[in-house]
Amino acid sequence: MLSKSLLKKTLKDNWKFWLGITIALALMLAMMVFMASSFLDRMAADMPGGGRVPMGATDIISQYYTMFAVMLPLIYIVITGNKLVAAQVDKGSMAYIMSKPVKRNQVSLTQATYLIGSVAAMFSVIMLVGMAMVGVTGVEINMGAFVLLNLGILLFHLAISGISYMASCIFSSSGKSLLVGAGIPVLFFVFSMLAGFSNMADWMGFFKYLSLNTLYDTTAILAFSTNMIWQFLILFAVAAGCYMAGILYFKKKDLPL
Repeated sequence: MLSKSLLKKTLKDNWKFWLGITIALALMLAMMVFMASSFLDRMAADMPGGGRVPMGATDIISQYYTMFAVMLPLIYIVITGNKLVAAQVDKGSMAYIMSKPVKRNQVSLTQATYLIGSVAAMFSVIMLVGMAMVGVTGVEINMGAFVLLNLGILLFHLAISGISYMASCIFSSSGKSLLVGAGIPVLFFVFSMLAGFSNMADWMGFFKYLSLNTLYDTTAILAFSTNMIWQFLILFAVAAGCYMAGILYFKKKDLPL
């Protein structure tokens, strides 16, 4: 059972930050779709006989999901995840929350629900903006692949948000929560970059097993590879496991109230 009063307060405290990040992401995607449309039109005009360009808009737009859609939401997730629990314990405001007739499970479940819901809402808006821009520009994309790109990035960020939320529930210090909640996603990013150099040194390919980033494989998604299925399942399992662990730990931890 959720605490309606706490959920309203959490929404009030974070909606501006959420809106700013969401608008920035939506504008970037709109620009990417427009640029893809313009680029393909110019390429088609330059081709002899007005032939079709051997490159799809879906491939161009997918670059957005390997860059902006990976990095920018991390800012929202890490900062918000820390604010939901650890920062409130650190500042002492959790004592005020717990002084009301509300159980620990309600607090942790409410905050987890907000973070999950806000991330899901963010990528729902982005997907709808992308679809609207496709309709306006008339660019041809594989809509099935586009939906899967959005589903994949959502699952990826739910997994990352689960890690940040678990750290927020475990640590009473905001600094330690941020160190773990932000440090692990940064390490994932670094490991995925190192894995990209496997063509130079085979042993560097091992780093792909140390990063969740490699589980969001846009190449597999665009090819509708069966690898995509188990990658999505792992991301979902990580997200569910981390959120559950955070909620259970918060229920039992000693709070400096």
